[in-house]
Parts: sequence; structure tokens; C-alpha cells
Amino acid sequence: MKLCHIFKNVIILLCLGSLLVACSGGETAPKTALPHLDNTMPGGNLTFTHKLDGNRFAVTSRFSTTYNTSQWRVTDSKTIDLQLTESSSVPVTVLVEHVHIDISLKSTLALFDGWSQDSADFKLSTGSEPGVLVSSQYPYENVMAVEGFSQTMMSAWTYYTDSYAVTDVEQKRLTEDNLVREGGVYANKIQIIWFLLVQYPDESHYHAEVMTDEFVIPVANAQS
Repeated sequence: MKLCHIFKNVIILLCLGSLLVACSGGETAPKTALPHLDNTMPGGNLTFTHKLDGNRFAVTSRFSTTYNTSQWRVTDSKTIDLQLTESSSVPVTVLVEHVHIDISLKSTLALFDGWSQDSADFKLSTGSEPGVLVSSQYPYENVMAVEGFSQTMMSAWTYYTDSYAVTDVEQKRLTEDNLVREGGVYANKIQIIWFLLVQYPDESHYHAEVMTDEFVIPVANAQS
């Protein structure tokens, strides 16, 4: 009877442990294998080359930041610089019609992984031109300002603390430490979608090409 009693207690403890894990959003998420942006890279740039239109021409995108990436904090305001150049052995006109950028959280916990932090859209709002010319001589350049405490992220954190009945005053606050310690956040993910317009000399209209760049910036003091 004593052995049965011990076995029963073990089963109860295991069930309680599973319940606590579920209540704390303990389902894990795999770590991403995306490229990292790092100030120590050559030129401080992360570079991608895309061959488009059946390899008829190529564009190169470059990303950098003046923020110290070794001390990257989700909750700090910062900027990310982006540049696009075109190279081709044949005459072609390439315009940047629209750029959409999403910044989200990467976490080892499924509950927090993919939370949106900020976004941006760059597009001509005036004039008759359908886009901005990009070439080897005239690169397209822009800067995205990243909000640290965005309204989107604050709303998501409030939903988390309310839904999981977080009562500790310190845990209820949206802070860098809580994102890393409670949320398992280890990086920011940056996704850029480029909408291009392309025209060759023998064409009377532009056609569209779309490409995507993705990378992460690891968070300082994130748990390994």
C-alpha cells in the first residue's frame, strides 16, 4: 500500500508539473538559422545578392546599423540602414516601387516567438514616377527607425500577463529583462519585402519582381 501511495504522489506531481508548464506558455520553438547582422562584418554590412528575371540581372541588398549589435536591446529605439544596387550585363531599368519591413521577436518559447514589434512601408506618395530608380551608380537607400516599446508589443505583453494570471508586480512590467528571462527572447528578426518594377528597352511596360531578405540580430544577455 505504501508503494502505491508513493506512486500516486509521483503521478500527481507529474500532472501538476505539466499543468504549470502549459500555464506558463512552456511550449518550445526551434531556434532560427537565419544570417546575423553584426557590426564586426566587413564594412559593417550584411549583404544578399539576388539573381532575378531568369538571371538576366542581379540586385544586391545591404543592411547595417549604427547601434552596437553586441549590446542589442529589444526595448531600445534604434535604426537600420538599407541599400539596394543593381548590376546587369544588359540594359535594364529597375525601380523600387515599394519596400515593406517587419520586425518581430524570436523566442525559444512558442508563446512569444514571432511577436510583432514594429513595421514600416516605404513608397513614393507624390509625383508621376512609379518608383525610385536603382542602379550601380544610383543605389536606393533608406533608414528604418525601430520603436523599442511599440504599442503592438505592449498590447501583446498585457494580453500575456492577463491571460496567464501573472500577479508579480515585477513580472507584469514589460522590460528587457522580463522579455529575455520570462519570454525566452533571444533575437529580433527583420524581414524585408522588396517590390521592384523592371523594364527592358524592347518593352513598353514594366513588370513586377518581388524578393525577400531575412536576418536576425541577437539580443545581448539572451539565455543560450
